[in-house]
Amino acid sequence: MSCPVVDLVCNLLETPFVKWNNEDKHDLLSTDSQPRPDFLINATPNSEAIQNIWYLQYDWLCGSYYKRRLFCWPCLLFGIEKNVWNYTGFEDFSQVEKYLRLHHVSEHHIQCVTYFKKINITSDDPEKILDLHTSDHNRTVRLNRNIIRLAIDSLLYLNRMNASGYKENFVNFHKMFVMLISNSTPEIQIQYSKIRSILTIERMKTAHLEIMDCIAEHLHHHIQEEIIAADFLGLQIDDITDIRQASECAITVRYVRESGQLVEWFHGIQTTVPHMSAKDIMNVVEEAMEGTDYESKLVSFAHDGLTVREEHIETIQHELKNKAPNVLVNISHSLSTLLLQRCFSKLGACRMFFTTVQRIPEFFKRVPSKDYLKILPVVHFLRFELDPGSEWWYHSQLLSAIVDCWDELKSAFQNSLIDPETNDTIIHESKCFISEMNDFGFAFLCVAFKKIFEITDKLYYHIRCKSYDNYFCRNEVETQLKVLESLKSNENFMYIFESASSKAGFWKKYHCPNVDDVTSEFKTLLDEIIISILSELTIKFNDLEKLSFFCLSDSTKFQSYTVRFPDEEVCKILQLYPSYFNQSQRLKKELEIFFSDAHFWNISPYEIPQLIREKNLHLTVFSETYKMFLTVLTNHFSIALGTSNKNLQGLKTYRQSHIPMDNFHSLTCMTLNADLLNHLIKTKNFYEEIIDKFYCYTQNDKELCLIFTP
Repeated sequence: MSCPVVDLVCNLLETPFVKWNNEDKHDLLSTDSQPRPDFLINATPNSEAIQNIWYLQYDWLCGSYYKRRLFCWPCLLFGIEKNVWNYTGFEDFSQVEKYLRLHHVSEHHIQCVTYFKKINITSDDPEKILDLHTSDHNRTVRLNRNIIRLAIDSLLYLNRMNASGYKENFVNFHKMFVMLISNSTPEIQIQYSKIRSILTIERMKTAHLEIMDCIAEHLHHHIQEEIIAADFLGLQIDDITDIRQASECAITVRYVRESGQLVEWFHGIQTTVPHMSAKDIMNVVEEAMEGTDYESKLVSFAHDGLTVREEHIETIQHELKNKAPNVLVNISHSLSTLLLQRCFSKLGACRMFFTTVQRIPEFFKRVPSKDYLKILPVVHFLRFELDPGSEWWYHSQLLSAIVDCWDELKSAFQNSLIDPETNDTIIHESKCFISEMNDFGFAFLCVAFKKIFEITDKLYYHIRCKSYDNYFCRNEVETQLKVLESLKSNENFMYIFESASSKAGFWKKYHCPNVDDVTSEFKTLLDEIIISILSELTIKFNDLEKLSFFCLSDSTKFQSYTVRFPDEEVCKILQLYPSYFNQSQRLKKELEIFFSDAHFWNISPYEIPQLIREKNLHLTVFSETYKMFLTVLTNHFSIALGTSNKNLQGLKTYRQSHIPMDNFHSLTCMTLNADLLNHLIKTKNFYEEIIDKFYCYTQNDKELCLIFTP
């Protein structure tokens, strides 16, 4: 027998029948194209006759000339479960009769034959052939998509529970998925049993990560669309570099939605170079904001100061204004966090000091709860009440707890040394902490930074609460800078010095005849810290005077503005944003009417844009006023939403997990944008769009059908 040009079995194995186009399907089904090659199974005189008897006895039997194996024609065309008769082919010809009989009565085979016979009954009508096949295919697709939806639900549930760590996350994900399958309809359970050979543990591990990527991509796309639709944009860049990883920074965006709601979302991570220049910052901005027309809508840009080389901080504003003329640059972060980071980068002693301080609450969270720990309120506070996600008081609280309860902490460390159940790691760490607390230098920095953070946190709190009262903010900054400056005085230095001596004992470390030399050394250290902090605060509040127009959004003053109209502040916003407010007289007239409307008095500035839109006044009566509120709210110096600081803490927490780096960004995006994700889940097409994206990852899984046929 000559070799056939086309081996239909090989073609079907390479491209399953379900993926053929309608015309080819019709051609195959409307003709007797079932291949029954005589490829001489055994080299015996009767082999061909035996083979023909099998073909006659089992009309569903077919074969592949080139693979030299037998297959089931209906199962090859319409089978869902993988088995030897539709996937690998049968080749154990010594037992072929036995396995032919077994397959002939199998449930899956009977279903395929029944369907195949339906096709043959309607073979005279091509449309009916295609309708039957399409209907069955789409039913399978619907069930498969429901199964993938359960996998998505499993991941979303774990995300709400803040489950982190790749290994732990997958184990919980798979348990949740199996539980949801077991509680689903019998139809879905039967379908899952059919495709279980595809969804193996290894394949589910990959699917788990792929679904994360699909959801993160969906979130990113939605945020991009909202940015494009927004009138104004605020952008924030924060350094999240971990010492074990390449330099990276996080992008946070801030804008007012079309509904008038102010939002702030995590928008991704960019790989950068250490200590970026102004040009490097611009590259990050360009890449993150590509296609959003950010140049015309960027009104606020914030960074943590640590991402940028110090000599380039003032250059950033010039570089950004070349691209986005209306932008204001500030360092919008909690002062204690900002100052801590700057001291890290400038003073090695401070870097080591804060590393030790931040390990203390971590230590007590790992130590088993003992009676001698339970009676100490400070230990309970460090274990349960101190919140690393706090926006601005975390370091103040931590240092206050350490300084105010110094002896209690030392007692806790000493008791852990004599506890018979304490392991070697805890003992070693306890000795290290006791050694630090007996060190005068450590005690000096504890007392010094406690005093400093008391001042900066008070300043930050007052500015946050009254960010719309520019006059108050400027006076508060001026006052607190003078208080900080006063810490350099001999009187304040000696207070800090003597407080540290009472805790650690000055002579325990410094056994030298010339006390003045050592005192001078610590006086110099304190002066360096204060000078560095004053420099940072001066830069941070450099643009504060330009923001005097913020008071136009202070609803508590609207009634007073009806008596004395704020002309100076209106002129300031017109001067800063001439391209946005090109109808100066219209803005003034609108504000005169707006301030006199008692409906807008004494309500949150957040609510005012939404209220204007609800009354449908943003395009007519108060069009310029609406833009003014959007400009103020989008600026990072207005009342903070708290999202950015939460994002930073979350990013640093996830850095400690074992998530593969390719998916770290995806899980972080899902977790930090949880509110947005919960909103999108309720939309009509959320699951369908995620499954469509997931299909791109499953194209090699030819038996996992996820796309409907029209």
